[in-house]
Amino acid sequence: MKKACTVCMANGIRKSAEFVAGDSTGLMWFECTEHGPTDNVAGVLRTRLDPLEEFFKSIGISLAQLEELEEPCPPTERD
Repeated sequence: MKKACTVCMANGIRKSAEFVAGDSTGLMWFECTEHGPTDNVAGVLRTRLDPLEEFFKSIGISLAQLEELEEPCPPTERD
């Protein structure tokens, strides 16, 4: 997983993001395929939805360059 869905993470679910979403003010977040235009942490209207790979390519970063996110350790192993 390169990026986690911001919306799912806010709900305690770890799911891979497939898009970079944004609103008309420039706010941006990562999204999976499960969310609608207003289903986000800020409760704003999504006005753009770019595939993750295309977004990073547009800013000069290859998706392959991004490190894989590590799975969080189980709750019993956290400090």
